[in-house]
Amino acid sequence: MRRLRGNDLKSIQLAKNKELLQKYGRDDAWFESVNECDIRPALIIGDSEVRGEVLRIITEYLRAKFIRAANPDSDDEATDNKKKKKPAKPVPHPQSAVGMKVVGRAYHSLVTLGFEAFQMELGEIDEDDTTEYDVLYDGAMLSDTCVDAVDRAVLDVPSENVKPVSSAFGDILVYSDQGKRQTMEDKHVCISDLNSMFSLKKEQPSQAFFAIYDGHGGTEAADYARNHLHVNLVNHPDFESDIIKALEESFKKTDENFLKVAEKENNLSGCTCIVTFVRGEYMYTAWLGDSQAMLCRNGSEVQNICSPHKPDREDEKKRIEDAGGVVVWYGAWRVNGVLSVARAIGDRQLKKYVISECDTTTTQIQGSENFLCLACDGLWDVMDGKSVIQFVKEHMKQGKSSNDVAKALVKHALHLGSGDNISTIIVYFDGIHKLTESGSEDEAAGGDNTSTQEPVQQ
Repeated sequence: MRRLRGNDLKSIQLAKNKELLQKYGRDDAWFESVNECDIRPALIIGDSEVRGEVLRIITEYLRAKFIRAANPDSDDEATDNKKKKKPAKPVPHPQSAVGMKVVGRAYHSLVTLGFEAFQMELGEIDEDDTTEYDVLYDGAMLSDTCVDAVDRAVLDVPSENVKPVSSAFGDILVYSDQGKRQTMEDKHVCISDLNSMFSLKKEQPSQAFFAIYDGHGGTEAADYARNHLHVNLVNHPDFESDIIKALEESFKKTDENFLKVAEKENNLSGCTCIVTFVRGEYMYTAWLGDSQAMLCRNGSEVQNICSPHKPDREDEKKRIEDAGGVVVWYGAWRVNGVLSVARAIGDRQLKKYVISECDTTTTQIQGSENFLCLACDGLWDVMDGKSVIQFVKEHMKQGKSSNDVAKALVKHALHLGSGDNISTIIVYFDGIHKLTESGSEDEAAGGDNTSTQEPVQQ
């Protein structure tokens, strides 16, 4: 067990950062040239974060590499475009079938190598220090190794033989808008081929993971959940045998680990979560707070997918009051007059009342599904499932591009008066092209339009 003061930690981070960048021939300019997105993690990474950070670095670097390869003219240092050498092999986007294989190959190589070589030796620590770390990893060295692993994987993966993941869904559309807020605190994850990304057993059915994390009080909790929740899920011992248990405990583990980080950094941020995990013919939805998902089947909404955790919901209000808290109106119903959601990751000052026990539902994919929509409360504050379906129908009937529907939906919500950040993920199923043929919600025929499992109240 090592102990560090916050100020000592910052001093070590700055000193080691400069030393390691010089050692590996990398300076700040090199990292900045990778992309606007910062692929370099905090220099010191705890044991519970290392896998999530590695996967994030690999994915972000491949995305940056793809952007540079696709836009060679954006290189300010190049003066003669004709002299530029084209890459020996096309660089795939990380969300493509080939990209998933590349990310999986690079990630698996790091996991197989092990992380012991990146552990830091900090020497004797003052007994008066109070910040605890079990194991610390050198993030700068780890970043450099991740970059090398991606570069090798791009060359090794045979792009011509990689087929798109076999699944029940088609295109995946994502769009976010800051809206009227001063900052953007939403984060999202779209993994269409979880098996390739984590090098899972070949006999596993197709698996996918979609999530939106709506941050409040800062982006730290949302960033942390985006980087680690799906990693915690896949690494859960019951991931294959009991996915509901794995989801519930992965939410709790992500929250517990973030609270440790938040305590060290005196951070008070939190985030709501909406997660949809698809395995073969089943869709599992788990959530905290008021971010929600809806499923359109045969042109109408499947019922009982989500029930948002609002403080004024009868069961949530009773739970909060039984724990010693209060729910009061202050522009909205709020826990202790502060937070307008009853469950979330983070929010350490309200943790006694704002719990991280997710609710879940299970829905069988019947083959007549049109699309799935995940969104934060910025959308659901001004629209419901029925109006979302109607909007998508009208958009397609007017002959507009189906690839623009996520953006159009967000812009429509802003037009309706939403003042929040808005993020949405729309996943098309094979039945999307039949959406305009469907009747009204009351006329939709075929299939059981209810979730196969009621929400499990914790």
